[in-house]
Amino acid sequence: MDYDTWKALLQEHDDNYGSYEDSPYETPREEEEEDDEGYKVLQLQDLNRSDRDMLLSKYGSRNVEEIRTLTKAERDIFGSADFVSKDFCIQLLYKVELDLIRDEFRQNIKQMFMDTPELRVSYFRFGVDQKRYKLIVKTRFPLIKYQSMNFLSGENLDRALRKYMADDREAGFDLEKDVLMRISVIRTGDDEYAILLTESRLIAEAWNEQDFLRYAFGISSHAAPVELVQKKEASFAASDYWGSILDSMHTMPRLPRFNKYPGRRKQLWHYASIDKEMRNLLLSKSFGNKDMIMSILHTAWGMMQKQVNYGRDTYVCLILSDNMLNLENSSQTAGQVYPIPVRLSIDDDPTVKELVGRQLRQTLMSKSIACASMRSVMDRVGEPEDSFPLFLFFHGFLPDKQPYSKTGSKPGCRLVDLHTWDAGETDLALYFDMNKDSINYTFVYNPFCFENRSVQPLAKFFEIGLSCLLLLWDEKVSLFEEVLQEEMRGWDKSFDTYVF
Repeated sequence: MDYDTWKALLQEHDDNYGSYEDSPYETPREEEEEDDEGYKVLQLQDLNRSDRDMLLSKYGSRNVEEIRTLTKAERDIFGSADFVSKDFCIQLLYKVELDLIRDEFRQNIKQMFMDTPELRVSYFRFGVDQKRYKLIVKTRFPLIKYQSMNFLSGENLDRALRKYMADDREAGFDLEKDVLMRISVIRTGDDEYAILLTESRLIAEAWNEQDFLRYAFGISSHAAPVELVQKKEASFAASDYWGSILDSMHTMPRLPRFNKYPGRRKQLWHYASIDKEMRNLLLSKSFGNKDMIMSILHTAWGMMQKQVNYGRDTYVCLILSDNMLNLENSSQTAGQVYPIPVRLSIDDDPTVKELVGRQLRQTLMSKSIACASMRSVMDRVGEPEDSFPLFLFFHGFLPDKQPYSKTGSKPGCRLVDLHTWDAGETDLALYFDMNKDSINYTFVYNPFCFENRSVQPLAKFFEIGLSCLLLLWDEKVSLFEEVLQEEMRGWDKSFDTYVF
């Protein structure tokens, strides 16, 4: 290469990426040292020219207030340290009984954003290493939607609200572009409103939603402050326990009609409910205890999973909420989730009831030490997405949840419902939700991972497994497995000619 050609290439590089002094290839950015608050503030002049120009063109030269490195908590979220991704979202439904004036409500929300920098954020990447940073912008306000369901009541109102909330959940957040909060105001009666607050976990962990009530309505919550548990590395005893659960872990179990697809991704939702007769039987066998209900559900899933893997062992991973989570403090602790790997192993031939009892004891023991960071535990088995075919989310198993229409009337504001979900590019996840009138479950899935691009056969297999488990409660597991396999084969064969 002659001198003129070499110089022309250098000039082309400078024009596209900045000068030699600015080039990240030649002057790599040193790792920032964090201050006591867990992040470092950067100045625009700290960035090379190309990164600076990209930032200003995207967010506006006058709208950049502050650039920060990520805190440890944020780095853990982006690294999925707790098996929950950066796209984890939280949805809160409040029942408000007061006179709401739109202009005043909108102005109160604007003031809340002006006073709270943690709500005016974007998370973006730049540089050669594509490191992620946090941007505080000067002006940012959430989308507020107004609806009316004043003409509905009772179950019709509850059904309409569930549909509205489900539609809202299907929209995630673009962490670089969107305001990480959405608000809907739904009129449900005279001086009565349903307020739906949807937010990214990234801001939910940085502020207290009780401030939303104080700003929007001038209401101070009577709930006691909740001190978030700082997760620590697992102790030797905890590591030994998890080692016994995960020892000699087999390759990731298969699921019926499901195969990982490394190419295209799309996120679809499939909603289902346990029918009334089966729900009553489930409540009867569990005596209404939520830990027992959860154990029955994940045992039914595990046994269905076991039928297509032909081994004595199979594994599932539960995502649970904080043991202290309830409707009084859920808005403060909704981001606190705990992964619990569960092993379903059958060496003998117990009854179905005894098998569920074993799974219940394992789950309760696991819950007692689940506040430890699972990252060190999972190091022995590899990455979670390579170990479990999906996660079963039981974060919606809150105590004392009632349908909106049956929530007691009182002046002020009351939290009625809470949902959490991962709006990222997940291939498959299953979410359970329970209130006093129903038990619902939702599959969030990538259709390209299924032979007919539908998760409905898998949902049907789970329904068959649950019904067989409850109806053969006092029978031996060997009989249960025989009946379950025959029922799955029978349903599958009946649709063999035109569905699969």
